[in-house]
Amino acid sequence: MMLTLERCEPCEGAGVACYSGSTVTHVGIVVSIDGLLHVAECNPGTNVTFLPLPRFKRRFVKVEFWQ
Repeated sequence: MMLTLERCEPCEGAGVACYSGSTVTHVGIVVSIDGLLHVAECNPGTNVTFLPLPRFKRRFVKVEFWQ
């Protein structure tokens, strides 16, 4: 599947790869809530959360978007 994905700008439905150093350590998906982009993510103990895109991106060294 990864062979068919291409990097893109943040947009609804894009997958998110989050890096700590040079390793992908977390993933999410971009969703639109009230016309604003958020990232849906799952974490142990907090279940699913929806964070505004800028706030989500600040948590990681590098964030890539893929479709």
